Amino acid sequence: MRRLLLALLLALPAPLAAQGRIVSDSVRSPALEGNLLGDSPVRPLLVYLPPSYAQEVTRRYPTLYLLHGFGGSPQSWVDGTYQGLALGRAMDSLIAAQVVKEFIVVMPDGANALHGSVFVNSATTGNWETYLIRDVVRYVEQNYRTIRRGPSRGIAGHSMGAGAALRLAMRYPGGFSAVYALSPNAELPCGTLTPADSAALLELARRSQADSLRGWSQVCLGYAAAWSPDSTRPPFYAALPFHRAGERLVPDSAVIEEWRGWQLLDMAPRYREGLVRLRGVAFDVGTGDSYAPGVARLDSLLTRLRVRHQYQTYDGDHSNHIGRRVVEQLLPYFSAVLNFEPEGM
Repeated sequence: MRRLLLALLLALPAPLAAQGRIVSDSVRSPALEGNLLGDSPVRPLLVYLPPSYAQEVTRRYPTLYLLHGFGGSPQSWVDGTYQGLALGRAMDSLIAAQVVKEFIVVMPDGANALHGSVFVNSATTGNWETYLIRDVVRYVEQNYRTIRRGPSRGIAGHSMGAGAALRLAMRYPGGFSAVYALSPNAELPCGTLTPADSAALLELARRSQADSLRGWSQVCLGYAAAWSPDSTRPPFYAALPFHRAGERLVPDSAVIEEWRGWQLLDMAPRYREGLVRLRGVAFDVGTGDSYAPGVARLDSLLTRLRVRHQYQTYDGDHSNHIGRRVVEQLLPYFSAVLNFEPEGM
């Protein structure tokens, strides 16, 4: 019944008297200056302001930071990329139906010259974690009426953004109070590459060649620049997790060990204290998603670590139901878990 109600809500325009708005903004990040890929430190930012924001000029609101996936952008949440999802209209409809309370949604940019920053600090791509944790949050809280404390901030994302949301939440539990991850990759990337794909990556000689790579090859290269930067390896300044040994391709154990430091299954035990401090930890995955086995292992691991969390599976693949999951699960989740009390109370 709830799914039918939400589907009907999304099919209808939001009531005229209860419309929020999407603000197109940008933030200049010192953390991204001088990166080896030449990406601009000025990044686009979309901000959803709820219906009452323009009228109740002294009111402050909780904030959700929503991170897009690899190859996406902030526009992915509002332009129909996810099965027609227009986040502003969805929030307006859910608020009008009293399914969710009013909060601000911030959609930062995580794209770069390699199509995905992974939101980590890298000598190659720039300090994307610092950009988000310091520069974006500071800008938003100086320019929008947010409740400026951890219990009133949430973080979520899809795919690349989902993994980043979990990492940032466990590493900065005072900065965020809750996390929801849609289809996160809990294990090491690049595992689905064919030998031909791996060989093609090793043969890249020019930056322009990267745009012709197939999907998972692009993902692998993007993660390499983020997780194993190497200033001695132009033009991508990245070490891949495999190399040639004569005619064979063999795993590079040093790079793989470096990557394990960012793998969710390895991070969770190290950051258990941060995870248990969170007000909410939730993630889901489609049963047809190649990430599903790793996400199931993450669920089992958090259960063994006695970290309270919510885990769901559904009939779908990596992206074909993300719009529905955002509306039916993610947005109501943060309405329930974020602290809506004004500052100072």
